[in-house]
Amino acid sequence: MFLLSYHLDAAHLVVELGEVVDLDNEAAIEREIVRLLPCCGPRAIIVDIRTPLLTPRALGLLLRVRGLAGERGISMAVVAGHDKAREILSAAGLHRVLRVAATLPGAELRSRGCRPEPEASRN
Repeated sequence: MFLLSYHLDAAHLVVELGEVVDLDNEAAIEREIVRLLPCCGPRAIIVDIRTPLLTPRALGLLLRVRGLAGERGISMAVVAGHDKAREILSAAGLHRVLRVAATLPGAELRSRGCRPEPEASRN
């Protein structure tokens, strides 16, 4: 499994999740994200969800990765650009826990503990 990843800046690593997480690929995706977690260097990881469909397996994976990142002193935020993905995260009660934002700049702010501007003001 290969996930696209890049450094947003010296403090943020972005990992793009472009496919639906299911039974067949969950373990491989988790291994890849964990492999990308830095032992030193960036202090934050941003998972950029590129699919509107978030399965229960995807939610579990995001929570596990958040826990592993936290153990290493790395904060985590999630970009959910699709309304449906944000609705699923909100309905699951994970919007705050996973520091969800609609945009990459918003997730960068969330990873630092800041709140992005309200969605209504983005229009």
